[in-house]
Amino acid sequence: MAMIILIFIERSLLKKSSYSGFIFMAGSGLKFLVFFLLFYPAYKSDGIMETAEFTSFFVPYVVCLTLEVIYLSKQLNNQTF
Repeated sequence: MAMIILIFIERSLLKKSSYSGFIFMAGSGLKFLVFFLLFYPAYKSDGIMETAEFTSFFVPYVVCLTLEVIYLSKQLNNQTF
């Protein structure tokens, strides 16, 4: 999902860069929505959130979020207005 959102951000930078921040925020919201609709019920089914369950979501999310922020900030800083 992060790669798809990053592609949308890249395309928005080529057309109209003012939308890229909104696309980034919408993508983050979409990722959380998918998590809470698909994964969270399975994680909470036994009533206990184990460390392995938490890290299986949190580590990939943080890595992708960090990469998206770094990429987007570099792209926005390299633009000419």
